[in-house]
Amino acid sequence: MDPAEVLMEEAKARQKPILEAAARGDSEIQRFFSGTTAFVTGGTGFLGKLLIEKLIRSCDVKKIYVLSRPKKAMSSKERISALLKDCVFDTLRETNPDFGNKIEPVEGDVAELQLGLSVQSWVTIAEEVDVIFHMAATTRFDETLRKATLINVRGTREILALAKQCKNLRSLVYVSTAYCQATRDRIKSEVLEQFYTSPIHPDALIGMAESMADERLVSITKELIDRWPNTYTFTKAVAEELVRSNVGNLPACVVRPPIVLGAYNEPSPGWIDPSCVYGATGWFLSASIGFCHVMLRENIDFCIVPADFVINAVIASAVETRNRHDNDEKQLKVYTISSGSKYNTDVGSKIIQSDRMKSLVSPKSVWYCWTVETSNKFIFWLLYWILHYIPAYIVDTLLFLLRLKLPEGIPSVVKVYTKIYKSTLVLSYFLMNEWTFKDDNTVDLYNRLSTTDKVLFNFNIKPITYEDFLTTYCLGLRKYIVKDDLKNTRKGVRMQFWFKIANFLYFVIFGYVLFKFFYSLYNTTKYIMI
Repeated sequence: MDPAEVLMEEAKARQKPILEAAARGDSEIQRFFSGTTAFVTGGTGFLGKLLIEKLIRSCDVKKIYVLSRPKKAMSSKERISALLKDCVFDTLRETNPDFGNKIEPVEGDVAELQLGLSVQSWVTIAEEVDVIFHMAATTRFDETLRKATLINVRGTREILALAKQCKNLRSLVYVSTAYCQATRDRIKSEVLEQFYTSPIHPDALIGMAESMADERLVSITKELIDRWPNTYTFTKAVAEELVRSNVGNLPACVVRPPIVLGAYNEPSPGWIDPSCVYGATGWFLSASIGFCHVMLRENIDFCIVPADFVINAVIASAVETRNRHDNDEKQLKVYTISSGSKYNTDVGSKIIQSDRMKSLVSPKSVWYCWTVETSNKFIFWLLYWILHYIPAYIVDTLLFLLRLKLPEGIPSVVKVYTKIYKSTLVLSYFLMNEWTFKDDNTVDLYNRLSTTDKVLFNFNIKPITYEDFLTTYCLGLRKYIVKDDLKNTRKGVRMQFWFKIANFLYFVIFGYVLFKFFYSLYNTTKYIMI
């Protein structure tokens, strides 16, 4: 068996106690959700898919309404039909082939008034839904303030309006982000599980997004978001204030996940959605296949968590919120999922370059897997040219001369590196700065779980070693994004030997050309001066 397959089978063995806990039938969380109807926004996204899968596989819900808007010539029903074929449901499909009968698409758009729902859909949800999970958001860091506000803030307002009309609402969970309060003035400080003063009243921001001219809104964006690095974190902070001030007597809570990577245990170890390549996953992916070799970062603690642990915390928080509400504890709680100071950014590159990962390298790697890290933006730019742009221009030129084409969807190697470069600069705020995310409420939530639920809905990150997490994660990248079926690993290792030699020759040739260039320049300058 291939070494990568062996490790993946060992990772799958971690599911045994989870399956045993599910079969015992003494889970309080399972009993809470059994027979309930849920409404999920963002259900076609990375975390939304995991939530739907876990609810059906582990909680025996009656039905899940999934808000879905038409997209790319596909109706909402067609999008949900496509969703059901996703590999995230492979494990569920084996035990429950008819699981799709529990998923009901609802055409709408979180960016529209009343969520773009028809009158009938609004009434149906208000009549039937017991639990609401609001996960939809635009996570693009460079999104316009108007669009980010309409989706992240006004969409949350519309969710609250719908929740207040739900006759049997047992719980509402709003999924925010730990970084919404990671402002410039809180760098190297604690971010508590509490609500902070909003930079602007939610209604005022919504009014601006609805009525202000584009040029005016764009011109004031930089000054308006000031303490925040982008419109995403800014609007999520405002949305939290909207929840705090408008929740009324609803049984609700806020969950703040940090940077989310692939699944650790469920539904399959390492599962990751292809849509994640535009975030932190993009760097890990490109480094693990030898495509990227330079990283801009500081030697700081990095808050990352497995996706399945986030979903378990979201589900558990819904139950705890209802229990608190029944006990007349009406204070709105925030649950931050944090890895604390457990993980450090430099460990990521060390794992990729470790002997263990080099023995598990993909046969689809494009070059020698190694990385260099720097916190200096000029050095980063210089290294990016030497290690990425110059080779990319050479490759694109050769492809043009030989009349060869890259895979569909890839315009040129240079353009791909340009996208990665811009993405790195956007992410640099989080890679260069550090915050301590307090998670007292979340730890208390976990400690309150029954013995069974601590296994079945585990979100205690502390026992996980970083090496095991990232090894599982990188295997997931191979299986679900690179799609090499975790085979031919030994071939990949052999290729790395030759790539290493080619990499060495490249630097020798590049150094020689650079020397000759500056030597000629020196001689020319000397001749002119004489």
